[in-house]
Amino acid sequence: MGVLPDEPLYARLDFIRTPQGFAVMGLELIEPSLYFNMDAASPNRFIQAFVRKFGLGT
Repeated sequence: MGVLPDEPLYARLDFIRTPQGFAVMGLELIEPSLYFNMDAASPNRFIQAFVRKFGLGT
């Protein structure tokens, strides 16, 4: 299996504690809302990161 050439713009791992230690409860590589409603500046930061990664397009 190959390795991703770049880091994703978003990734989230959710863990829970069990008697045996930590276990992964969820893994997200996409998030429809990205919680933009929690920080007014976050949409602009995401756009800047997207443009740095993929460019402005044609």
